[in-house]
Amino acid sequence: MSIRTMAAHGVIRQSLLHGAWPWIRMGAQTATVVVLAVAMDARDFGRYATALAIASCIAPLLVVGPAFVYLDSHASFGSTREQIATVWTRALLVLGFVAAVGLAACMALLAGEWRQWTLWCLVGLSDIVLMGFVEMRARRHQAAAEFNSMGAWQAAPHIVRLGLAALFLRAGVELPLSTWVWLAFGATFVLALGANNVKRQDAPRGLDSLVRLVRVGFRYGSYGVAKHVIADGDKAFVARIAAPVASGALFLAQRVVDLVCFPLQVAIANALPRLLEAQPEMRAGVWRRALLWSALYAAMASALLIGLSDVLRNLGPDYTIAVMAIAWLWWLPILGFIRGTLGNAAVLSGRSDAYVRALSLGAGIRILGAICLLGLFGWQGALASLLLAECVVIVYLLAGLRRPRAVAAAGANR
Repeated sequence: MSIRTMAAHGVIRQSLLHGAWPWIRMGAQTATVVVLAVAMDARDFGRYATALAIASCIAPLLVVGPAFVYLDSHASFGSTREQIATVWTRALLVLGFVAAVGLAACMALLAGEWRQWTLWCLVGLSDIVLMGFVEMRARRHQAAAEFNSMGAWQAAPHIVRLGLAALFLRAGVELPLSTWVWLAFGATFVLALGANNVKRQDAPRGLDSLVRLVRVGFRYGSYGVAKHVIADGDKAFVARIAAPVASGALFLAQRVVDLVCFPLQVAIANALPRLLEAQPEMRAGVWRRALLWSALYAAMASALLIGLSDVLRNLGPDYTIAVMAIAWLWWLPILGFIRGTLGNAAVLSGRSDAYVRALSLGAGIRILGAICLLGLFGWQGALASLLLAECVVIVYLLAGLRRPRAVAAAGANR
């Protein structure tokens, strides 16, 4: 399923806009990070945030990508949705454990965190494997058009984690890293057990189906991987080159920015199905409405980020970096608006692959830029690499929009 097909079938709209659950999930996820930043030692929070950042970059390959196959592409596999659920379960159990070990290896090799590797494996199991089973249950409800149930299952892990973290904050005791990792793992494990009520059937040619699901799922998941790498691909290098405290502070800043930008992301995603459904003569009006409200909110979000930076000063001196980063990231909603609008234009013109390539290029620039600029400018270099990555994506999409016009003009001159 391409981005265009997902939009045409309403997958994007249903996933982002149905009911209040997506907003609750986003709010709970951000609030959990803020509460953990207060309840945990700053260095421990930074190490945990680094592990979460790495997990978020890996998870789309085994969670989001197979979910699209489960929803819409099972017929092309010659399998039922129930058989795809079986293959997806095998992928989570086999490759999920490999991904968890890979997360621990990334923490050791990239972030320099060799100790407590078992904790990093638990983070991988919790946020990749177990979250995958919860996502499978949510997608089962989506396939049955039970969107409120889908949203509730997607939000449940974050709500439970927020409640557990808030208990420690209210008690006024410092939350140890190992205690929190085990608590989060246990809570997610219980939810995964409850989510396991998904119809499954034995799939023919099990190994062949597993390989095909992984291959196709990786292709669909690469879109999510690239977006997460652009957002958080620098955190492991920040932890190693600068300090784990700086990594945690930047992770916290990024989550606050994501929360502020969430309505903008929803507006851009919701515009794409409307643009695809509109008749050609009506499309200009749809574009104008989509651009007007999104541009207004992007400007408001930029101002809001500057104001929010003052509110977070109450977190203490360990998070001065987060306060400064949020204020410095005022430009991100504006660039996000431009990137999302150009991405919609690319999908609308049948070039959704170009959008994915642009994001992948931006992800590579983000990592290379972080490695180079961190050594020169410290944690400020990580923010500069984010700006560079966003600009590269925008320039690539703009070049793609201009290319067909150049070809058409050349044809006319002949």
